[in-house]
Formats: sequence, C-alpha cells, structure tokens
Amino acid sequence: MAQNILVVTGSPRRGGNTEFLANAFAEGAREKGHHVTIFPVGSMNIRGCIDCKYCFEHNSECAQKDDMQLIYPDFAKADMIVFASPIYYYGFTAQIKAFIDRMFAFAGQGYHVKSSALLILCGDTDPQVLEPAIAEYRGFIGYMNLEDKGVVRGTNLNDKGDIGGHPCLAEAKALGRSI
Repeated sequence: MAQNILVVTGSPRRGGNTEFLANAFAEGAREKGHHVTIFPVGSMNIRGCIDCKYCFEHNSECAQKDDMQLIYPDFAKADMIVFASPIYYYGFTAQIKAFIDRMFAFAGQGYHVKSSALLILCGDTDPQVLEPAIAEYRGFIGYMNLEDKGVVRGTNLNDKGDIGGHPCLAEAKALGRSI
C-alpha cells in the first residue's frame, strides 16, 4: 500500500551531500509507488517552538506564521517521516531540531505518522561522530512510538560532491525501496 512519506533535510547547503542522500532515498521509495515530499528545512525560515500552547486550543494550528505553515499539511497526512541531516558538531543541525520542536503543534490531537528513518552523514572519518545524533533520534522516535525503518550512515563526506559513488547512496535507495 502506498504511503505518504515526508523527508526533511537539515542542511542549509543546497546541492550538498545531504540533499543527494535524501534524493536517493526518495527515488527508491517512489519506485515502490510511495508519495514522497521533500522539504529543505535547512534553508527555510522555521523558528523554534515557544511553548505558548496556542496549538492545543486551535486544532493544531501554530501561532507562529513562518515556513512550517508550508509543511504542516504534508506532516498531518504523513505515514512516515525521514530525517536527513549532516553533523556539524555532534548533533542534528539546528534547523532539524527546530522542525522537530515544532511538531509539538500536533501533540494535542495526535500524530498520523507511524514510522521513521534517519539519513545521517558527516565530514569526519570516525563513524562514532554520528552516534550522539543517532541516540537522539532513537530516543525521540521511542518517545513518539514510531517504528524505526532504518538508519543510513555516511562518513568522510566533507565537501560538496564527496557523496558521488559513496556506498551510503545505494543504502539510502535500498532503504527507500524497502518501505
């Protein structure tokens, strides 16, 4: 059965390695008939949650009027969410974190999303650099009660274009096909 898959990319660098990794996943998922929407949250204007709870009294509508308004309709119907983020300093980018915090707007009415995946990469050659973000992801999806569909890791991807031919591209496409 076809799913609605929302992919959020956290890199502010357009045409970078994270974008290529997300596109490989999307290509695999689309081959299996899924509907995939990608939002480049890394270059969007998304502020952090201010915990005003306006959303609880207004059917999940957020009081802040920024680019999250473009994402909320797709988020509301997403069966799966995929986080794609580079690691700049031992964690998700601030842009991914702001997106995650703004998911709070749906806490009052509940979430449609049931599963998730993580596409994570870094410029470092040490794969341990990815572990703090992976642990944060696993803690978050555990709290949200989401089924983990997989984690794709890429290391030694520092400069734009380094991802060309990297094994993580094939892994991301295979993960997309497995959904």
